[in-house]
Amino acid sequence: MEKYKTIFGIKPNGGRFIDFVTFYQVSLVTNILDKNIEPVYFKYILEHEPGIYYIYNKKIKNVPEIFSAKHTGYYLRAIELLARYNNQECKDQLRFVVEWLRKNRNEQNKWDLGKESKDGISLPLLDSWRKDEHRIEDCTNRINRLIKKISG
Repeated sequence: MEKYKTIFGIKPNGGRFIDFVTFYQVSLVTNILDKNIEPVYFKYILEHEPGIYYIYNKKIKNVPEIFSAKHTGYYLRAIELLARYNNQECKDQLRFVVEWLRKNRNEQNKWDLGKESKDGISLPLLDSWRKDEHRIEDCTNRINRLIKKISG
């Protein structure tokens, strides 16, 4: 915004300034930015107060307070998008997510996001959640894939 003001002599407003932390921009520049620029952009995404537009509307750096909630599913979707970045510095910036996920396992070392996490997009993976163990299996598989992608 400062650069815009310097170049054009006015503050950006209205449609003149488009934030570049939306699902589309974050997706499109995955693994194509300069290796020195990508971690800086990645950090900007994590610290961006309104999150990633269309995906999650809070700062990504702040993990959800309640694990077993639909909101956590949206958070995980944002992290899944960011986990597609292959730059090791970016992966390192997501270590806090892996730690948070591991702290939220149950006694059987599995995860349960709760019934309200069923969003029709990421979950359910199985045909039915009539049994709690199916929901837990879905959640556990999703989170294990995410941890593997981040740690990868």
